[in-house]
Amino acid sequence: MAILPALKSAEVQKDDLKACRLQWMYCRIMLLTGSRPSLPFTVSTFQAHVNQGKQCKARLDSWGEFPCAHTGGWTPVPSISLALPDTYWDCLGISAHFKAAIKRDPAFAATELPAFTEVALKEARMHVRCHYCQELNGELMFCSRCHVAKYCSKDCQKKHWISVHKQLCIAAAS
Repeated sequence: MAILPALKSAEVQKDDLKACRLQWMYCRIMLLTGSRPSLPFTVSTFQAHVNQGKQCKARLDSWGEFPCAHTGGWTPVPSISLALPDTYWDCLGISAHFKAAIKRDPAFAATELPAFTEVALKEARMHVRCHYCQELNGELMFCSRCHVAKYCSKDCQKKHWISVHKQLCIAAAS
């Protein structure tokens, strides 16, 4: 895989801008190819790479702006893509699904990483989508009763509770 040497090089050079994008691309490639004899990936290997991508992105987000190689000046975060949106959300969706599966059965972490289709990756975004507003969010809160419904904010949780979840949650909890 040609992306791995570039990723290692960016990490050694402490080039977080390059490493962050490459980390998310590598995670997506892992999902599309799955584990093979030449590249044995496990679920925990994938989770570790997602965590590295999250940490790198959080570091970059916290800095606020970056030196621009072309002008020598500073470039604000919004103009720099730290990961392609499809790549980022697909990887976070699968990671959230795996995290829940590992919580139920810790042995799942050692299983070989399955290959996913583009359609399956898009469907996995449901694991990082708010149940009320349907926005994608990497830091969702779970309903404390059923532990199934996920929300991006207390406001969405309250609105969903009043509109529909109150009836569903009681049924799910019993």
